[in-house]
Amino acid sequence: MNRLKELRLNRKLTIRALAEKVGISHTQITHIENGKRNLTVETAQQFASFFGVSVDYLLGAEPLEMFDGFVDSMRRIFYVTSIHGAGEVCQGLPSSMEPRLRTKLEILFLLQDQQNPESLEAIYSLCRSLSAKADFSD
Repeated sequence: MNRLKELRLNRKLTIRALAEKVGISHTQITHIENGKRNLTVETAQQFASFFGVSVDYLLGAEPLEMFDGFVDSMRRIFYVTSIHGAGEVCQGLPSSMEPRLRTKLEILFLLQDQQNPESLEAIYSLCRSLSAKADFSD
């Protein structure tokens, strides 16, 4: 299932209008929307770019699933394995990492693990206030 039709209708575009804008035949778009033809990598990228969404979203991935996938990929990229004195194996961010990047990654990892809506709202409010403070500082 893809979201092409949903995205097209949200923009109030006919199939023909979309075809003209992205340079894909209206027949091909009709077949894709009706499930008679699959999106190719190239057409998926064209539609995603036009609508300003990711290919994952276009192909039906849910936003939470996409967020979790992104954070998991950050863990795989940045986590290092270290062995402590007693032979204990640990994973974490390297101590040599630039502090601002480290802080942002730690926040992402904490957000992924957070399930409590009230805590998420508190984190959101804090981030909004910090952002507003940064907007008005020199």
